[in-house]
Amino acid sequence: MTSNTVTTWLQIFSNIGVVIGLFFVGFQIIQDRELKRAELTTVLFSENRETERAKMGDNPAPVISKVLKNETLTEEDQVVADAYLWEIFLRWMYSAEMEQQGIYTGRWRENFRLGRLFQTDYGLRFAEQETENQDFPEWFRDILKLEIAKIRSEKAESSDR
Repeated sequence: MTSNTVTTWLQIFSNIGVVIGLFFVGFQIIQDRELKRAELTTVLFSENRETERAKMGDNPAPVISKVLKNETLTEEDQVVADAYLWEIFLRWMYSAEMEQQGIYTGRWRENFRLGRLFQTDYGLRFAEQETENQDFPEWFRDILKLEIAKIRSEKAESSDR
């Protein structure tokens, strides 16, 4: 082998190494971008949840108790109740966003159920209003509509008895 042949092969291998290195750099950039997106999503949802928690005050339990008993709420009570219900929606939306980004692999959609609080008159009205909220993705509004229909059907069945 002549020195020109050796030099040519070394250049070929070094160029292949550069191409492979560029591939890994590109892959790292994509991963970093996805990580930053997830971090920003977490910050956004955390800030929104903190805002809702601040509206709830230190002890939302008395208001939630009124909602569960279908008692009349004052305007202040409604702010607390809305914040409480919104915080639940924000948790679901955060899970959905993390799932969409491939970070959260839970089965939250299959386990999506409107709990006891949403089965009250106030909670049901709140959920129904949110089916028109364009900030929510269409698939979320569709799931919400199905759950509301299920609750209405169960209420109708129980009142027929």
